[in-house]
Amino acid sequence: SPFVRLATLADLANGNSQALDPTAYIYVNPDITLYAHRLPVDEWVGMKSAAYQHPSGIGLADTSVFDREGPLGRI
Repeated sequence: SPFVRLATLADLANGNSQALDPTAYIYVNPDITLYAHRLPVDEWVGMKSAAYQHPSGIGLADTSVFDREGPLGRI
């Protein structure tokens, strides 16, 4: 379904924005928030991610989600 395709990206966004070597560092994704102002129009959904890290070990993955018609929301 369109919602399932969108929700799948929410799980992928964390790894897509990873900035550290996964063979040297492990991390847990304790919280995911998916905001969508509409559902995708077809099966093609894209995302663009950015990662922000703090020396204390706290980080944030920010992902914009879009389809053929434009923005869908953020993860």
